[in-house]
Formats: sequence, C-alpha cells, structure tokens
Amino acid sequence: MGINAILNSNGVSGENPGFGIFLVVLSQLFSCSLLITEEKLLKGYETPALKAVGLEGMWGVFVYLILLFIFYFIRCEEWPEFLKGGVCIKDDDKKIRFENALFALKQIFCDDNEIRIKFYLPLYILSIAFFNFSGLSISKYASATARTICDTLRTIVVWAFFLMPFVPENTKETFHLLQLLGFLVLVLGAFIYNEIIVIPFFGCADNTKEAIKKREKLETEKEDKTKETLNELENIKKEN
Repeated sequence: MGINAILNSNGVSGENPGFGIFLVVLSQLFSCSLLITEEKLLKGYETPALKAVGLEGMWGVFVYLILLFIFYFIRCEEWPEFLKGGVCIKDDDKKIRFENALFALKQIFCDDNEIRIKFYLPLYILSIAFFNFSGLSISKYASATARTICDTLRTIVVWAFFLMPFVPENTKETFHLLQLLGFLVLVLGAFIYNEIIVIPFFGCADNTKEAIKKREKLETEKEDKTKETLNELENIKKEN
C-alpha cells in the first residue's frame, strides 16, 4: 500500500507520500504499545471494558486540555510546505497554527453554514465510543492481536464502501491492485501470526501452539514412563 501511494500519488497522497508512510509506521509503534498495555491492564486487573473506556476518555480530556492550549501558540508559517499543509490549521485570520481549538469550536457552535458538523459530530462521538468499547472488550476476552485483525477488516470494509458506484465522486476512493495486494498480505500475515493459517513447510509449523503442546505431551509421557521404569527397578531390588 505504501508503494502504491508513492507510485500513484498524483497529488492524492500528498506532496511527500514517503514522509507520510514514515509517519504511519511511527504511529503504529504508538498504537501497538497502546494495545499491548490495554491488554495487560485489562487481563491483570478486574476492570470492566466500559469502565476502562471511561477512564481513558477522562484522562484523554485532561491531557488534551493542556496540549491544545500549548499547541495553539505554536505557529507554522515557517514550516516546510508538506508539514504545514497536512498538519497545521489555517483559521479565518489566515494565521497558521499547529492546533486551533477556538477555531474548531467556532465552526461547531457559531457557523450556521457548517450544519453538517453539528449533525455528524454526535454520530462521530457515539461511533468512537462504541468502537473503543468493542476494541477493549476484544482485548480483554481475546487478545490485542485479535483486535488488530478486526481493525484490519474494518479498514477493508470502509475502503470497499467508498468504491461503491453510489458514493459521490468527490469522496469516492480509487481502486489500485497494489492496495488490494497490500491488504491481502496484511490479513494473511495476521492469520499466520494467530495460527489461523498454519504453513506446514520449512519448519514454519514447528513452534505453533499445537506443536508445542504435542511436544510437551510427549515429554510428559516420557517422564512418566521413566518414573514407572525406575519404580519397577526399585521394586525388583527390594524383592531381591
């Protein structure tokens, strides 16, 4: 998918798709750390998933109130164009800031032309709340890797939806074979990692959970037979 973004950018993927891919990979490190931490906390403590979502939201609001205040005073006029265009916000006064919460609040509550924001914002909040609750429930009762598989399938469904003919042209996605191959590799890798698909060649199946259980069972049987043999020898010695 990253190769496709570079080869077929045409202005769609931004002026610097390579830097965009780097940021995506970097974000995955933070995302993976979050998922693993959530799984360990949920399985290590008796915390309901709904309560965990509420705690995350509470701390998120507290942290962002501080960060948004700081980011408001960071100006981006002198930043490189590929950063300024994709990261910073230009308000009505043509000032470019790293974040502008006041401008966002003005669009939500004061701009009558942005009625769509008032409609979609509550739906967005509800969908994210349900998404986080579902994700934490999967992490708690299954695993973080199972959650990543569901997240991958979500991406594919969204992409497929925006390829449908009834989607307006200005929001419609474009189909690229490399993107499809990238998704297939991603899903296949997740299935192999979770041993849903087992490759029986080149020793790839030697360290699966099933193979490890079989080895442990054989070792236990050998130990039991060894103990039985030793006990028989001791009994023979006692008789003699």
